[in-house]
Amino acid sequence: MLQSARRLLSGALAVAALLTTLALPAAAADEPAPTQGASDADATTTPKERVTFGVAPAGPQRPDQRPYLAYTVAPGSVIRDNIAVINQADHALELDVYPSDVEPGSEGGLEVPARAVVPVGAGSWVSSDVAHVQAPAQTAQDGFGFVVVPFTVTIPTNAEPGDHVAAVVAALTAKGEAGAGTPALDLEQRVAARLYITVDGALAPGLVIKNLGASFEPGGLVSAGSVKVAYTLENTGNVRMKVSPTVRVVGPFGLLPRSADGERIGELLPGGEVDQTVTVSDVWPLVRLTTTVTAVAEAPTGGTDPGIDPVGSSTSTWAWPWLLVGLAALLILLAAWRAVRSRRRRRRSTSPGPDSRRGRRGAPAPAAPVAPRDPASVG
Repeated sequence: MLQSARRLLSGALAVAALLTTLALPAAAADEPAPTQGASDADATTTPKERVTFGVAPAGPQRPDQRPYLAYTVAPGSVIRDNIAVINQADHALELDVYPSDVEPGSEGGLEVPARAVVPVGAGSWVSSDVAHVQAPAQTAQDGFGFVVVPFTVTIPTNAEPGDHVAAVVAALTAKGEAGAGTPALDLEQRVAARLYITVDGALAPGLVIKNLGASFEPGGLVSAGSVKVAYTLENTGNVRMKVSPTVRVVGPFGLLPRSADGERIGELLPGGEVDQTVTVSDVWPLVRLTTTVTAVAEAPTGGTDPGIDPVGSSTSTWAWPWLLVGLAALLILLAAWRAVRSRRRRRRSTSPGPDSRRGRRGAPAPAAPVAPRDPASVG
C-alpha cells in the first residue's frame, strides 16, 4: 500500500503516522496500514510544493501484490527481499533509504522515530547496500515511476521469540529558506514500509489493564451525571494484538448499568502501553458505583489471534445524590426536633402545679404532741 507524504521539519522531534493515498490496495480504516509514513512536522511551515511518493513490497523487478511484508523465521535466519520506492510526482525525486525501529505510539498505533535515532530493536536487523535512490517521474504512458531497493534481514541467533516490527524508510529532504530573524531549517518528508517479523519459539500473549481510576461528575440536582474513567492497556506478552476496550458502570446490585466503548487499538506491540480516558454518560448517583473495564484481544494486521480470554479490572467510587442526602438530613432534623418537643410536652403534663409544689416545700412540719402535765407534780 502506498502513502501520501507530507512536508516535515527534521529539527522537530514529534513523530506522527501519515497514511498515503497511492494506487496500491489500502488497509481497512480501522487497521494500521502496513506501509506507513512518519513525519517530523512544524505546523507553521507551509511547503512550497507538494510531492507524492510511497513505498510498497516488491519483487526483483517491480512492485508486487503483497499487502505488507511479513516473515515467520527461526533465529539465525537471513531474509532477502525488496521494496519499491514509488514516485507520483511529474519529476524525478532524490530519496534517502534507511532502516528504522517501529515503536508503539502513546495513543495507539505505531510510530517511526526521527532519523537521528539509531535503531536498537528489529530495525537493527535490517540492512541495504542502497542508501540513496533516484525515483523516476510518473508519466502518462508508464504510470507512476518506481525504483526497486533490495534489503536483507538478519535475525540474531539469540532473538527473542514472538513478534517484532521494523521499517524501511524513504525520505525526501529539501533545504528550507531562512526568514527574517529565523534560521534555515531542512524540510523532510518520510514514508515507511513495515516489516512484521515473527521469530519461532514459545509465544506468550499477555494483556493487562492497570492504573484504573474513576470519578463521578454530577449533573443537575435532579439529573444524571457522568463517570470519567482513565486506565492503561499494556501488552505484557510477546505477541502483537488489536485491542477493543469497553467500560461499564453499575450501581449497587447491578442497578442502572451504563456502558461506553474505549478507542480501539489497531496494533499494540509487545511491551507497548496506551493510556485512555473514557466518559460514561447518563449515570445516576447511586451512592456507590462500580466501574469495570474489559479489553478483548484480537488478531492485528498480518497477525494471528493471540488466543487469550478477555481481561478486566474494576474499581469503585462514591456518587452521592446530594439532593436526596439533603432531604434525608432535613427529615432527620425535623424528626429530632419533634421528638424533643414531644418529650417536653409529656414532662409538663406529668409535673404538679405551682401551688402543690409550694405546699410541699413551704408548709411547717407538724408539731410534736405535748404530754399533759401531772397536777400533783406542780408546785
